[in-house]
Amino acid sequence: MKKTICIFSSLTIIGVVMTGFGLSALNSQIQSKPFRMERTLEGIKNINIDASSNYGALLEIVETTGSPKIKFEGDMYGLNFNYFKESDIFDITITGDTAFIDVKPNAYIQYGNFISDIIKTPSDMCNSKVILEIPKTGLDKLQGSAFAINININELNINILDLTSINEITFAGEGEIANLNLHSFKNNAGYIDFTNNIARNVNVSGKGYLHLDGAYKNVEISYGSYSEISVNSTEPYNTDINCGYESEVNVYGKVNIVDIQDAQEVLIMPSTTPTLINIDSDPSTVNIIFPEDIEGFEAVFTSYTPELNFNFVTTFDTSYNSVEDNIHSNLYVNKISYGNKKTKIDLSNIEDLKILRGE
Repeated sequence: MKKTICIFSSLTIIGVVMTGFGLSALNSQIQSKPFRMERTLEGIKNINIDASSNYGALLEIVETTGSPKIKFEGDMYGLNFNYFKESDIFDITITGDTAFIDVKPNAYIQYGNFISDIIKTPSDMCNSKVILEIPKTGLDKLQGSAFAINININELNINILDLTSINEITFAGEGEIANLNLHSFKNNAGYIDFTNNIARNVNVSGKGYLHLDGAYKNVEISYGSYSEISVNSTEPYNTDINCGYESEVNVYGKVNIVDIQDAQEVLIMPSTTPTLINIDSDPSTVNIIFPEDIEGFEAVFTSYTPELNFNFVTTFDTSYNSVEDNIHSNLYVNKISYGNKKTKIDLSNIEDLKILRGE
């Protein structure tokens, strides 16, 4: 629909200026021509690319063995193509070893003094895309924003990878990333899927579906309501997850410290023994499935009565103890204990709790 409106708007202007040409005559002269543009970015260590103004555009990041390249593939509509140039699609500024690339939402080619041919960029053509080719090693920082982003690189090694998407971010391949920042707009239900990558520090914000499965050290997540979040790491890691109401959080792998705020449904299924689990939700259903060989845990919560104030199910031989709070005289400190009490669990605003032994 948008493509049709743009074409006929251009035809209307042409029809007014060029007296004697009927709309049907001009329409018969409109051409469609596929085009491809490419530019090599020599000596570049940092790339900042912004294609977010192209609604519907795909930013595809793939591997090259040489210098980085920016490519554009799409379709051009118009009466004359002789005036087409790179700046109609890209604004590229090189400062030192950093390239700043701005992908324009649409472009016009001047034809004489009267009419313009219009270039259809990815916002208008669903089969158009921006392709960024980068080497798997050698870049220090890549910052990109687009409607959708797909990375398909094996063994990507980079210091900073910072991506923002309106719709989705996917990573197909493997990578070693020192600092990974992923963002989706909170007013959209985005989709982020990162697997088989190594990242020391991960920071994710947005809303919607989030799946992280790799080898991490620190994971911080800030997500909106009605989100689905899943984190798994084959290396020891800490995670801090803050999400909106009606959200589901699943934590797997070698988690050491986990802090979850405001989720409605929580599943924690560690493959090793965590040090600390902190859950503060309002209210929430929490399922914790510990490894079979866990030596002990202690779950602590406060209440106005010494009795359990939520539904509790466990397959461990636990003990229950309640004492008056030394600071707040109207509160009780309640503890559910098993074994050596090594894993500490702090609970707040829990509705249902299951602590089970895994296989």
